[in-house]
Order: sequence, then structure tokens, then C-alpha cells
Amino acid sequence: MKKILFSIVITGITMLISCDKPDALKEEAFFIVTNNSTSYNITGVYYANSGYGSNRISSSIAPGKSKTFTLNAEDNYIYNIRVTSDNTTDPEYTFDEVHFYDDRSIYVYLTNTGWDADFPW
Repeated sequence: MKKILFSIVITGITMLISCDKPDALKEEAFFIVTNNSTSYNITGVYYANSGYGSNRISSSIAPGKSKTFTLNAEDNYIYNIRVTSDNTTDPEYTFDEVHFYDDRSIYVYLTNTGWDADFPW
């Protein structure tokens, strides 16, 4: 009887260790890019743990539009971010080593005069 109980406990522990977390328990953060300008387009959104990675948008973000990106905040939650636009006087916004903790939202805005960002804690 003890051997059977021991086997059940070991099997249960093994299954818990090897299973993924349910989606409700996964740690996520959000990167929101908003175009508040009236005439410029956001042409690229980049983020990665090392460097900036590849462009995450397939088409430009037009004036008045925004896009939200969901990032993994479990393992390596420190990202480098870069957002580019067709504004020739201020074409890009970059920030390295942004901490995307669980449920944290980071905002980057393109305005008519350049870039703005909000990093609420």
C-alpha cells in the first residue's frame, strides 16, 4: 500500500513539474504604441531581450491608431525597445533595458513634435 501511494505521489509531482502553467497564471506585460500625430506614420516597432529584434508590424500605424503587444514577463522580462516613424526631424524612439514586470504596461506615443513615453510603476 505504501509503494502504491509513493508511486502516485511521485507521478503527480512529475506531472506538475512537466506541465505548462495555465494561461491565467502566465506572467505577461504590455507594450502599447500610439500614434497621436496628425500626419506621421509609425513605421516600425522593435523589441527584444538582446538588441532590438525584427519589426513587429506588417503595416504602418496611422495617425489616431494604436497597437498593443503582449510580452513574456516570466523569464527574461528586460527588453530593449525601438519605435520608428516617417517623421524626418525625430525618426525614432529607443530605450534600453525596460523592465516589463507582470501586468505592467509601457506606453510610447508619437506626437506632431516627436516622441513621448509613459512608464507607470
